[in-house]
Amino acid sequence: MMCMKVVALMAVSLIASSAAAQDDGVRREQARSFATSGKLAEALAIYDELTSSGSSDLTLYTEATRAAAAAQDMRRGALYRERRLKVDPNDFNARSTVPLAYRLAGDEAEARRSREEFRAYWKASTDPNVRAQPQLVIDRFRVGPWTVYAVECMEIAGDYGVGYMFDVWGPKVPPLPPEERAANHRERIVLEHNRLDQKVLSELKHEDAPMHPTLDLLSGNGHATLKWFEGEPAYSVLREAVSQFVANDKELASRPPMGNAWSRITCMVGGK
Repeated sequence: MMCMKVVALMAVSLIASSAAAQDDGVRREQARSFATSGKLAEALAIYDELTSSGSSDLTLYTEATRAAAAAQDMRRGALYRERRLKVDPNDFNARSTVPLAYRLAGDEAEARRSREEFRAYWKASTDPNVRAQPQLVIDRFRVGPWTVYAVECMEIAGDYGVGYMFDVWGPKVPPLPPEERAANHRERIVLEHNRLDQKVLSELKHEDAPMHPTLDLLSGNGHATLKWFEGEPAYSVLREAVSQFVANDKELASRPPMGNAWSRITCMVGGK
């Protein structure tokens, strides 16, 4: 008798599960239809529900993220990516785009949290593909006709000890095909911790010289220091300094683009 009850309960459970799956399928088709017809608010309301169910179908989160992007809803885009990560925690692309999405949504607390989570994930990873990408895009902003992408390095390593990079693009901006990237990558501004300069200064003084981070410009015309810092500057200080420099740089449009000239001055991993 007990066995028959168990079988009956299992059958009911399977029927309920099948009905729920069919209902989710119908709702998903509705979301797709709304998105295709430009009714993005209606589509996103359904994707909010479907992505909160813990579905293992990764294409659902991809669809939802695309709908959020079409609606320019950065917060939802970040939320859908984080829900995807609960199902696929090793999705590097999803994890690496969450902090920027929160930043563009204006949620500094969530942007900071997700940046720290990415850093912890990167440091703990033994995947060579993950370790080979020691940087994270954390911000994007406009300065006049130019678009600036801010990149935070996961480690301060190598001879130049780059901590942040600010890549200035224009008139076209990423994503770009390879043949167009060099022509539109106007310049790079980096926060350096130059170990070579520190070594020379220490030798001249016959004592260990303190590290003085510098904000340096890398362009098609050369490498120049824009600003010296006594200590480690906050990101907000760097962002303001970069914004002012780019806004006041009257020669930016006429200078040759940086292209790949300074590709060696970038985020690195200790030991490289």
